[in-house]
Amino acid sequence: MPVAGGEFFFNDMKELFVESPRKSAMLVGSRIFYRPLRFLELVITGVADLNEYNAFKDRDSDGVPNLIDLYPRDKNLATDMDKISLTDWNHLLNDPFWGATREEAYQKLLSLGLVPADTIRMENLFNLNNQSSKMFAYGFDIGIPIARKHNFKFVFTPI
Repeated sequence: MPVAGGEFFFNDMKELFVESPRKSAMLVGSRIFYRPLRFLELVITGVADLNEYNAFKDRDSDGVPNLIDLYPRDKNLATDMDKISLTDWNHLLNDPFWGATREEAYQKLLSLGLVPADTIRMENLFNLNNQSSKMFAYGFDIGIPIARKHNFKFVFTPI
């Protein structure tokens, strides 16, 4: 006798209700099957992650994921360049003492270890608070069930 059925699942539903600067989302999926014969099963599966970036942790809530945040416990810093104000940075590079051009000044300061090699600032990094990415996956498969639940008996014994 033909049998049909389906399943629905979701994960991270709390993301819909927790106040956060990130875009709320969750992981949802569905599986629909049809068994025209006892030994044959046709299945369609669909899954959607409505914001993949919610998996990244951000301890200080500055929007920069801990994986790339050099200072994950300080909301005001994410890179070494964030320690240097733009005014000070421009003053250093424009000072003729360090070099005739900004590039020469930077290379001289870098060789002395006075400036970081990476000049990216927090505002130029990936920010979780204004980014989102949705991912969808669909599948179709044909299977032969090898185990049926009525053939198994699970017994729970408390210790």
